[in-house]
Amino acid sequence: MLLATSRRHISRIEQGHQVPSVRTIEMLAEQMQLHPLTLVAAAYCPNLDAASVNEILKAVKADFKSIASD
Repeated sequence: MLLATSRRHISRIEQGHQVPSVRTIEMLAEQMQLHPLTLVAAAYCPNLDAASVNEILKAVKADFKSIASD
């Protein structure tokens, strides 16, 4: 699939001037051969180190557990 997003749009997302749509995240992830959640999680891991990744995973697991028990 070709990425149907302009370089300007991507640049504005990277600079924090624009928020990507879910579809844009899906297209970018596909082009990068990543799961879309990996891109989203990376945005919340300021240092992309093992500790911040583990914190994100811990939070996601707790959220899913909470959702499943409701």
